[in-house]
Amino acid sequence: MTGKQALWAAAIAALLAVLIVVNRPEKSPAPVGAAPGERMADFSVSCMDGAEFMLSAHRGKVIVLNLWATWCTPLREGAAEL
Repeated sequence: MTGKQALWAAAIAALLAVLIVVNRPEKSPAPVGAAPGERMADFSVSCMDGAEFMLSAHRGKVIVLNLWATWCTPLREGAAEL
């Protein structure tokens, strides 16, 4: 192998090493929330009618949360049905 070929081989190996390090997958973040069968942390939110919803006040009931954004037209239209 000539000096020029060795230089190219070293450059390609270095580039591959950098690409492998840069593109390595990140570790998954820790899960957020409660695991199945565990209790959720208590929270409260303001409802559209101004009332306050507190999770702990509904213990033992099935709760369905419909989260939407005011800037999303399809979701805003769906909120009218609620």
